[in-house]
Parts: sequence; C-alpha cells; structure tokens
Amino acid sequence: MAWVFLIFATVLEIMWVATLKSTEGFSRLLPSFLTVLIATGSVACLSLAVRTIPLAVGYGIWVGAGAVGAVLIETLFHDQLGSLTRNIAIVLIVGGIILLKFSAIERSWT
Repeated sequence: MAWVFLIFATVLEIMWVATLKSTEGFSRLLPSFLTVLIATGSVACLSLAVRTIPLAVGYGIWVGAGAVGAVLIETLFHDQLGSLTRNIAIVLIVGGIILLKFSAIERSWT
C-alpha cells in the first residue's frame, strides 16, 4: 500500500507543479488555492508512503518523478522544447528513480 501512496504523491506532485505557473506568483486566488491544496495532498500521501518505504528512497522517487513530470509539462504545454542536455538529464533522473526502487526491493529481501 505504501507504493500506492507514493504513486498518488507523485501524481499530485506533478499536478501542483503544473498548476504553479497559473498562480502568477500566488497573485490569483483560485489557482493559488488549488495549487496549495494539491501540494498538501502530495505531501500527505508522501508522509503515508514513508511510514514503510525508506525516507531516502520515497523522497528521492517523489522528487525525481516530480522533476521529470515538470519538464514534460513544460515541454507539452508551455512550448519549451528540450535540449540534448535536458533530455540526457531526464534519462539520468529516470535511471536514478529505477535504481532507488530496486534498492528498496533489495533491502526488503535481506
């Protein structure tokens, strides 16, 4: 169940990052309220996930997947095309997320 909470936390992380630009520096009330609400849900789900998952693994996956999601949102919806360097960085982050996931599995086997 902890991994399900981590997945929800990550999806919410990407959602609040996607809504952040619409707040215009938290000067718009409704987008700001939604952004804070979604961010709170994300952190709440993360806190439930790290009851079982090691903190470094859960937080690392949450932050890494959130960063990848933010780049994808920016690329798809804000016309910010990625450079070769950015794309390599995304691949490295995804590789790190996969390694963190395997480190948590490996730890549970010992």
